[in-house]
Amino acid sequence: MMQNPRRLIPFIAFFIFGFSSCTTSNWQTASRESANIAPKPEELTESIYQIYTARAFSWRGYFATHPWIAWKRKDEKQYSVAQVSSWALRRGEKADQMIERALELIKDYPYRDSYTIWPGPNSNTFVEHIIRYTPGATVELPPHAIGKDYLTNSNIFAMSPSGSGIQLSVFGVLGFTLGRARGC
Repeated sequence: MMQNPRRLIPFIAFFIFGFSSCTTSNWQTASRESANIAPKPEELTESIYQIYTARAFSWRGYFATHPWIAWKRKDEKQYSVAQVSSWALRRGEKADQMIERALELIKDYPYRDSYTIWPGPNSNTFVEHIIRYTPGATVELPPHAIGKDYLTNSNIFAMSPSGSGIQLSVFGVLGFTLGRARGC
């Protein structure tokens, strides 16, 4: 007979949270169907640049998010997506400029062959890098986007991603950001 039934609470919580958060068995077989958040590409006659985030797959979604960037130039018939394995919306000429800048940053991303769940670099580090160095990208990843504070320039001090303040980050583990567009 079990002497302390409270010992089961962590196991019960893990079971509920770990096995109830997704209907497929792993992220590789999860649906890639559109959630119909973005405008249909064939209906747009101008360029569009968007940044999205969603809860991570399975139990990880209780603690982390996965961001990605999508764009379509005015003469293209489908979206292009960049991510490492929404909030922002820009259209027209401004989207063209942001797409060009994002393509440069994707090509030069220093951790393209590295992925560490915590503290980074990971998919949040990748998108935060593009946000930080793309003029006009006035968005921020949510506080629980693990890896967003892992600085890609190997420094512990940087301008905040919005460019309106400062950031201190010790390898994404410990730090703070202070500025007009972000709090601590």
